[in-house]
Amino acid sequence: MFLIDQLKYDIAINRSEKAFRTLFMKFHGSLLRFCSIYINDKSLSEEIISDVMLNLWLKNEQLMEVIDLKVYLFKSVKNRALNYLTKVRKYTHWDIDNIPISHNVDNYSPEFISIEKEFHKKIISHIESLPPQCQLVFKLIREYGLPYKQVADILGLSEKTVDRHLQIAMQKLSEVLKNKIQK
Repeated sequence: MFLIDQLKYDIAINRSEKAFRTLFMKFHGSLLRFCSIYINDKSLSEEIISDVMLNLWLKNEQLMEVIDLKVYLFKSVKNRALNYLTKVRKYTHWDIDNIPISHNVDNYSPEFISIEKEFHKKIISHIESLPPQCQLVFKLIREYGLPYKQVADILGLSEKTVDRHLQIAMQKLSEVLKNKIQK
């Protein structure tokens, strides 16, 4: 039996707080990053995740009816975030300056660092210029490493549509890379 299925069983049937804490810790980071795609407020994202997890705990034996717990959690967070946005009529804003560059900058010249930062901003800009659904698919697959099937389940799309969205995103990003290589 898989760990997640065992945790689900222990939470639903045995009402194990230890299993609940383990499940919470296992998914907290990825759910928080996922929620931040929709909500640009860490404390609000934390609150949404806590609400989803509380509802999970309150499901009791009904939790056993959930087929894929991971998909259930991501869908629940997505729905809560969208409900919040509908109420407040806010839209997501990503702060490019706070996205870390993933290499050790001590070994590079200031000119190289400046060029890399500009290139990084250009990539982020191209990702942000993608249609919203395309952005989500790209982030869920490339940043969170979710398989196509789970992304399709979370977003309510077919796997072919998920594949097409990823193709569009990769095509746009490959254009940016081609331009960088040609320079």
